[in-house]
Amino acid sequence: MVIDRLELDAIEKKRLQEGAPSLWDRNPAHLTQDSEEFKHDPNKNPFYRAPHYIERAAAMGLGVWDTHKIDYQRIVIG
Repeated sequence: MVIDRLELDAIEKKRLQEGAPSLWDRNPAHLTQDSEEFKHDPNKNPFYRAPHYIERAAAMGLGVWDTHKIDYQRIVIG
Protein backbone atom coordinates (compact mmCIF):
# COMPACT_ATOMS: atom_id res chain seq x y z
CA MET A 1 0.00 0.00 0.00
CA VAL A 2 2.97 2.33 0.43
CA ILE A 3 3.58 2.40 -3.33
CA ASP A 4 -0.13 3.02 -3.93
CA ARG A 5 -0.03 5.98 -1.54
CA LEU A 6 3.01 7.54 -3.18
CA GLU A 7 1.70 6.95 -6.69
CA LEU A 8 -1.65 8.49 -5.74
CA ASP A 9 0.12 11.79 -5.08
CA ALA A 10 2.07 11.55 -8.36
CA ILE A 11 -1.07 10.78 -10.38
CA GLU A 12 -3.03 13.56 -8.68
CA LYS A 13 -0.24 16.06 -9.44
CA LYS A 14 -0.09 15.03 -13.12
CA ARG A 15 -3.89 15.19 -13.50
CA LEU A 16 -3.90 18.73 -12.13
CA GLN A 17 -1.03 19.73 -14.47
CA GLU A 18 -2.98 18.38 -17.45
CA GLY A 19 -6.25 20.05 -16.42
CA ALA A 20 -8.02 16.78 -15.59
CA PRO A 21 -10.27 16.71 -12.53
CA SER A 22 -8.93 15.51 -9.21
CA LEU A 23 -9.19 11.83 -8.38
CA TRP A 24 -11.26 12.99 -5.42
CA ASP A 25 -13.71 14.90 -7.65
CA ARG A 26 -17.37 13.96 -7.18
CA ASN A 27 -18.93 16.50 -9.55
CA PRO A 28 -21.79 14.75 -11.41
CA ALA A 29 -21.10 16.99 -14.42
CA HIS A 30 -17.91 14.98 -15.01
CA LEU A 31 -19.80 11.68 -15.39
CA THR A 32 -20.72 10.33 -18.81
CA GLN A 33 -22.00 7.10 -20.29
CA ASP A 34 -20.83 8.15 -23.77
CA SER A 35 -17.74 6.03 -24.48
CA GLU A 36 -16.51 8.41 -27.20
CA GLU A 37 -16.77 11.39 -24.87
CA PHE A 38 -14.87 9.42 -22.20
CA LYS A 39 -12.09 8.49 -24.65
CA HIS A 40 -11.54 12.06 -25.84
CA ASP A 41 -12.28 14.24 -22.83
CA PRO A 42 -10.06 13.87 -19.73
CA ASN A 43 -12.75 15.66 -17.72
CA LYS A 44 -15.27 12.87 -18.32
CA ASN A 45 -15.46 9.48 -16.66
CA PRO A 46 -18.11 6.74 -16.58
CA PHE A 47 -17.76 6.37 -12.80
CA TYR A 48 -16.43 8.17 -9.76
CA ARG A 49 -12.81 7.29 -9.07
CA ALA A 50 -12.29 5.66 -5.69
CA PRO A 51 -8.79 6.36 -4.34
CA HIS A 52 -10.12 6.32 -0.78
CA TYR A 53 -9.47 2.55 -0.63
CA ILE A 54 -5.81 3.35 0.03
CA GLU A 55 -6.59 5.40 3.12
CA ARG A 56 -9.10 2.81 4.33
CA ALA A 57 -6.60 -0.02 3.93
CA ALA A 58 -4.05 1.92 5.98
CA ALA A 59 -6.65 2.46 8.70
CA MET A 60 -7.07 -1.33 8.80
CA GLY A 61 -3.32 -1.80 9.27
CA LEU A 62 -2.59 -2.79 5.68
CA GLY A 63 -0.28 0.07 4.85
CA VAL A 64 0.71 3.62 5.69
CA TRP A 65 -1.31 6.68 4.69
CA ASP A 66 0.78 9.40 6.36
CA THR A 67 3.55 10.26 3.89
CA HIS A 68 5.70 11.57 6.74
CA LYS A 69 5.85 8.03 8.12
CA ILE A 70 6.94 6.46 4.82
CA ASP A 71 10.67 5.87 4.49
CA TYR A 72 11.54 5.43 0.83
CA GLN A 73 14.31 6.08 -1.67
CA ARG A 74 13.94 7.20 -5.25
CA ILE A 75 15.97 5.04 -7.63
CA VAL A 76 16.72 6.31 -11.12
CA ILE A 77 17.44 3.62 -13.72
CA GLY A 78 19.14 4.40 -16.95
